[in-house]
Amino acid sequence: MLLSESIGIRRESLLDQLMQQLVDPVRYDWMDDAVTFTRCGHTLSERTAQACLERRLPCPIGEPHEASPYITNLITRKLIQLFRNADTSSLSLRGRLTSFPLYLGDAGTAIPFIPVGIKTEGCALGTFYSYQEGRQTSQWIGKVGEATGLLRNDPRSIRTRVRSDMNLDTIKEKIACDCYAILGMGCYDSPRTCLSRQPIIDRFTTDHLLAQDRVELGIQESLRIMSRMFEGYHDFAQAYTELQGERILLIEYIRREHRPPEQLYTPEGIIVPLTGLIELIAAGRIIGDTDLLGGTGKNAGFVWIKNDRGVTTSARTVKIDPGYAFQILLTEGERSSRNALYNTLHRLGHHERWLDDPRDTQIANNDLEVNILWKDLAQAQRNRLVTVLATSLKILTAEDIRFIFFRDGAFQRTRDEQIPPTIAELYATKMEEWLVHQQRIYREELAGHQAAIVQDPVQSFHDLMLEKERLLQSIQGTLQASQREIAAERLAREQMAISEQRARAEAEIQLQAKRESQIEAEASRVENERLRQQLLEAENALSQVLAVSRDIPGSPQPASSKEAAAPSQKEGRNTSPIVSKGGKAPIIQKGQFEGLETYAFGKAKWETYFGDIGEEPPLPPDIHEILAGRCPFDSKKTVRETHMLVLVPATVGGVPLTLNLLGELLKKPKGGGRVTQYHDDVWQAIFDQYGAVPCQESHWVLMSRDVLPGTRSKSFRDQCAILAGFGDFRVPTLLEAAVCIFMEHVATGNRLYGDNPWTYTRCVEECKGYQTGIGGFGAGGLHVSSVRYGDECSGLALLWKFRH
Repeated sequence: MLLSESIGIRRESLLDQLMQQLVDPVRYDWMDDAVTFTRCGHTLSERTAQACLERRLPCPIGEPHEASPYITNLITRKLIQLFRNADTSSLSLRGRLTSFPLYLGDAGTAIPFIPVGIKTEGCALGTFYSYQEGRQTSQWIGKVGEATGLLRNDPRSIRTRVRSDMNLDTIKEKIACDCYAILGMGCYDSPRTCLSRQPIIDRFTTDHLLAQDRVELGIQESLRIMSRMFEGYHDFAQAYTELQGERILLIEYIRREHRPPEQLYTPEGIIVPLTGLIELIAAGRIIGDTDLLGGTGKNAGFVWIKNDRGVTTSARTVKIDPGYAFQILLTEGERSSRNALYNTLHRLGHHERWLDDPRDTQIANNDLEVNILWKDLAQAQRNRLVTVLATSLKILTAEDIRFIFFRDGAFQRTRDEQIPPTIAELYATKMEEWLVHQQRIYREELAGHQAAIVQDPVQSFHDLMLEKERLLQSIQGTLQASQREIAAERLAREQMAISEQRARAEAEIQLQAKRESQIEAEASRVENERLRQQLLEAENALSQVLAVSRDIPGSPQPASSKEAAAPSQKEGRNTSPIVSKGGKAPIIQKGQFEGLETYAFGKAKWETYFGDIGEEPPLPPDIHEILAGRCPFDSKKTVRETHMLVLVPATVGGVPLTLNLLGELLKKPKGGGRVTQYHDDVWQAIFDQYGAVPCQESHWVLMSRDVLPGTRSKSFRDQCAILAGFGDFRVPTLLEAAVCIFMEHVATGNRLYGDNPWTYTRCVEECKGYQTGIGGFGAGGLHVSSVRYGDECSGLALLWKFRH
C-alpha cells in the first residue's frame, strides 16, 4: 500500500471517529449547542441535557448515573462550526447511514411500540406511539404508506399488490428521512426514524376511513415509518415573521418575497434569527422533494433555542414528513410529474407549470406561487444553498446512491416488505440523472464555490488548536454579552407584560362585542318566528275562507288546472332542454315526490343525517317526465340514470349552509351516514374567500354524475361554449357541487368525481385569477383546488337549478 493511501485511510478513520464524538447520542445530530455535565464530564446537546434535568432522567452515556448541572462546551461547538464550513465529502456516507436505526418495535416483539393516540391532521393514516428505550420512554408517530402505483403490473392478487405498494412507499420515505439527516450538514434538525410492522387497525383507528378500506382489502398489517417526536416542535403554518414592519405568516412572506425569511417572532413578540431553512430547501432539491414545506407550511417547522437562563435566542428548522421526496420519475400512465423542474427539463405537461429559471425551487405540490426564486434570494442565502448542493453532489457518488436504495439487502425483509431490486435500480439510475441536471444547472455557482471552500478539514482541526487561545481570551466578552442578555431579558418581560395587558383588553372588547351580537341575533330570531307564525295564521284563515266559498252557490270557483299551470310558464320558470311527452306539463299533485324517496336527496334525508333544514321548496310539476326523458348528452340513458337530484338548503339546524359548515357536518353524520371530509391538501385561499359565503335560498338542483363528454383537456371558455348548447344547464357553484357529491357519498357510499380516474369539474368561482375546481374524491376526502390549465382531469359538470 502506498504511504499516501495509508495516510488517506487514517485521515478518513480519524474524521469518522471525530464525527461520532460530535454527534449527540440521543438525537443523532450535530451538537452545535454542546454542553458538558460538571459531575461525569459527558458531552451532549443542550436540548438533551435540559430534558434529562427537567424529567429527572439519568445521563444517557455509559452506565446509568444521575445527570448534573452543565456548562457550555465552546471547543466542541467550534469544531462543529469548522466541520460545517469544511469539505466533508471524504466522510463515509455508508458508515453514517448504517449508524441509523432501521427496524424497531414490531408488534409482538419483546419491546414493541404501544399505540397511545390517533393522528388527526393530514390525510395519511397515522397513530401516536410510546416506546421504552432503557429507562426512558419516548413518543413517536407512525404513518402508513400509500399505494402509489409503482407495482401496478405486479401479477399477484390485488391485496398482496396493494400491501407491497404501501410498504414500498414507507421504505422510500425512510430513505428520504435518512438523506435529510445527512445532507443538511447539521444546519437543521430531522427526527430519528425507523421502520416497524404494525397492525392497520388499533384501538384508535377503528373508525378511520382509510384503515377500513385497507382492512376490507384483507390488509391486516403493514410497515409504518416511525418518527420520534420533537419536544417543543411547531410547524411553519403558525410561524410569524416581519416584512417592512408588518407581522405576517412565514408562508405569506415566501408568497410575496419568493425567498425564505431569516427571522421569526417569539411568543413574547421578540424577533430572533431563524437558522437552517435555506439549507433544508437545498437538501430537498437534491432529493426531489416537491412538497418540502407544503402550501400551508405544515411539512416542516422549528424549535425554539434557549440559553441557560431560559431566554429564547433563535429558532432552528426541523424537517418532518418527506412523503413526496424522489419525484424524479414517472409511473406508467402519467403524462407529467408533480416536480415542476422535472416537467421543465423534459417539456412535460402545460407550460404554466414550468419554471422560468431552472435554479428556482419548488416547495409545494399544489401552490407554485410559493416557489423559491433564485433571482430573489439574498447573496448570503445563495452562498449557503450552493454550499449544501456542492457538498451533497460530492457525497452522493454513484456507488453511494446505489447503497442508499439497496442498503446491502437490508430493505429486502420479506417479499411484501421490500424495495424490489428493479425499483431500487430504477431510482438509483434516475437519481444519478437528477444530480447530473443539478450540476449542469448550477455549473457557474459550483465552480465559484469550489474556489472558496476549505480544502483540508484536518488542517482546519490544527487551526482550531491555534484558535483555542483566542476563545479563552473572548470569555470576558462573553460575560459582557451575558449582561446585555440579562438586560434584554428584563426588557422582554416588560414587553410581555404590556402585551398581556393589551391582549386582555382586546379579549374583553371582543367578548362584549360577541355578547351584543348574540343579543341581536336572538332578537332577530324571535322577530322572524313571530312573523312566521303570523304568516301561517293568515294562510290557515285564507284556506278556511276558500273552503267555505266552494259551498256557496254562484261563488267564483278556483281556476282549472290547465289555467293554473299557465302563469308559472309566463313567469319564466326554467324551460327544460328535455321535452316531456306531449309537450305539456302535468298538474302539480300533492304527491309529486312519490317514487323519488330513494333517488332524490331531499328534506327527509337531510333531517335523517344532519338535522332540520326548514321548509322544502316544491319540485317542478313535470319532474317525473324530466327524469324519464332521454339524457341530453347520452341518448341511450335517461336523465335519472345520468344525474342526481339534490336539495341544497339555505340552513341546517338553523345555521346558514356554507362550505365551512358542510365540512363540519360531514365529520359526524347521524342515521348511519358515511363519514367523509375535504381532502387535507385543499387550496386554503379558496376557503378564505368562499368558505363562509352562505347559500341564499333553498333550491333543488339536477347535477350530472360525471363531467360532460368532450369537456376534458379544454379551457374554461371552450367548456362554457359547449355547455351553451344545453339550454338551462349551467356551471355549478362550489357549494352546489360539494353538496351533490358529498350527499351521494353520505347516502350510498359512492364517490363521484373520484380519483380513479382523476376527475374534477370546474366551478363558477375564481380565486386569485384562477378558476376553482372540485373533485379527485378518494379515501382521503374531496379535493377543492384551482384548475389552472386544460389537463385531462378537468371537465365540466351540468347543473340545472330549479326555481320556485
